[in-house]
Amino acid sequence: MIASLREFVANKIEDRGRIVSSEELKELDQFLKQGQIKLETAQILLGKMNQLQKETLDVIEHKHFISSDSYSDKDREIFQNMIKAFLESIIECILSEDINSLDESILNSFREYLKAVNHPISWYIDALQYIKTHHGLQDEAEKEVNIYIDYLISALS
Repeated sequence: MIASLREFVANKIEDRGRIVSSEELKELDQFLKQGQIKLETAQILLGKMNQLQKETLDVIEHKHFISSDSYSDKDREIFQNMIKAFLESIIECILSEDINSLDESILNSFREYLKAVNHPISWYIDALQYIKTHHGLQDEAEKEVNIYIDYLISALS
């Protein structure tokens, strides 16, 4: 796919009467490879979203000794929905290469959310730390995702 995109772009530039330099082709290759990594990363995270939500809830319940007596199914659902929102926002940031959506849609509303549900912020920090070490991504994809997870952890701390 990258080779065909590269060929397409090079042909479009040459159709305009300009010769594409080898440096420009290298830059284009790098750009396309980065784009492919971002798409694959987003696809993997989307595929693992439900699993990560469930595992994270289990870990937080165990770590913080949350029992069914103290928190309802609604509390668990709220927690999982927030983890889902974090993951969706991370995916959005990866694809857009813009961290503003974390600030605007997640962090600004998160503080209001915490006031309403009476959940300790430490649950969410621990959840993000768990996701960081268990998302299963490697190499460039891992680095990319961890940048946004670290940003969220830092903002919540």
